[in-house]
Amino acid sequence: MAGARVSGDRSGGTLRAGASAKLFFALTAILAAIVIVSVFTSGIQRGMDHVMSYGPESEQNAMAIAISELYHGLNSYVGYTSVREILQNAMGPEGPRDPRLLANVRDGNLINKAIAAAIAAPPRVPAHVADGSLMTMVYDDVGIVDYIKIAFTVFGPTIQSLYYLFFAILSLSTAAFFIQFRAQAVAQVVLLAVLSAFALELQTNFFSNDVPTFWGMRHCSTLALVPLWHLAFLMLYRVRLSWWSVGFAALQVAIVLLAIKTRGSTLWVVLFLVGLAAFIALRAWWRLPASDRSIRRLLRMAAVWPLILMLAGAGADKVYTDARLHPVYFTDDVMPYHGAWHSAFLGFSAVPSFPGVDIAGVQSWDRFGYEAALSYLKAKGFITTEKEYVSPWTKTYKMRLHDRVMRSVYLELMRENPLSALTLYAYWKPRQLLIALGVILDGVSLMAWLAVVIGPLALAVLTIRTFRIDTMEVWSVLLMMLSAIAFAALPTLWAYAALQRWRISCWATSPSCSSRSGRLA
Repeated sequence: MAGARVSGDRSGGTLRAGASAKLFFALTAILAAIVIVSVFTSGIQRGMDHVMSYGPESEQNAMAIAISELYHGLNSYVGYTSVREILQNAMGPEGPRDPRLLANVRDGNLINKAIAAAIAAPPRVPAHVADGSLMTMVYDDVGIVDYIKIAFTVFGPTIQSLYYLFFAILSLSTAAFFIQFRAQAVAQVVLLAVLSAFALELQTNFFSNDVPTFWGMRHCSTLALVPLWHLAFLMLYRVRLSWWSVGFAALQVAIVLLAIKTRGSTLWVVLFLVGLAAFIALRAWWRLPASDRSIRRLLRMAAVWPLILMLAGAGADKVYTDARLHPVYFTDDVMPYHGAWHSAFLGFSAVPSFPGVDIAGVQSWDRFGYEAALSYLKAKGFITTEKEYVSPWTKTYKMRLHDRVMRSVYLELMRENPLSALTLYAYWKPRQLLIALGVILDGVSLMAWLAVVIGPLALAVLTIRTFRIDTMEVWSVLLMMLSAIAFAALPTLWAYAALQRWRISCWATSPSCSSRSGRLA
């Protein structure tokens, strides 16, 4: 009888635990849906569903190429210049400095009429890059073209479809996460914390004329956050291969790749996953008997299937994209991604007086890099005038050549000033990043912090009290989250940290110049 009672107690405990897990899963899933819907509707109330970035040549370029590919039969990330002209003439007939532009890029009806006109108007053919009748992305990531094409295909050719797609992808990614980790309460709490960050973001000073909404080249990279944790937890929990697990992981990999193609700095996600796989493998390898340790075994332990899927997907996407690209993207004039070395050079502005770098008198942010490249090329005897550095096809600088030049400029400065370089990355860049974060978070109300931070914390406490959570699992997840924050900061530390580029740089180096006006970044 005693045995029967013990057995009954265990069965009852198992049933209660199972019921608690299902109830917790339902609770977190409902909360996740509420957060996503709340952010989605709040964005619409703020007009974020019908706006483009100010200074929108890049987004207009991407939209013109997407329309040219979807509706006019082009391919390979080039578009008809006549299509772009229709979009530009509707929003800023007098060019980028047209005073009407700021209002027009927030006028959803006007933008939709421009899109419809660009689709309806027959393009000027034949067209060629050499005579300017075909246009390119010049130096922006081509993934935004794919994003716009998907949005127009799924939701129709309107500006609102771009906003809808962002939340559709976020919802799909979240659903895949919840189904995969329906039995892991800790993972569900982390996901809610990630989603809550989108709600908190609406309360910050991050969104501006240059980043006015969730979609776009400067914000679509955040779509990689949920997939990042999905793949990370697959590694942490050592989830075995199955059709379901591979299918959901493949979906998340595809979202990560779209985010990377939209903004190349999202590569930090892949670096983090590689580092996480290496850390987990090294920790398990170190616990083995000394006789069983070998480099080959360590590499085998690190080659977990989620990481292999991520790397294989990245490799396949690179091959596919290169095969699609128009030949112009392999010239000195154009490149299919945002330059890394130009941005790295701009990061020198974090130091008050880096040897060989002078920002005094520079009138615009990017001009700081262009002036450095021109001075370098003239000093090396490569060019005599600025005109020789301009592409006859794009009417701007030869951007792939420029990025290579900036690599030489950057490395030469680093090599000649190692101590200054050390202080740049050990002190000045982190300081600049903290100043930028302070500006972004300035003004967030206490209620917003309580709503966004206390909620996940309360769930975390409830999780620990309700379930038998291994202490090592909690510490592993906390360490993983801190590491992810460090990896996420890498692109900013490499380039620059700024909400208002000149103003933040100015505050970081000299408080006395805080009144200098600057263009929003």
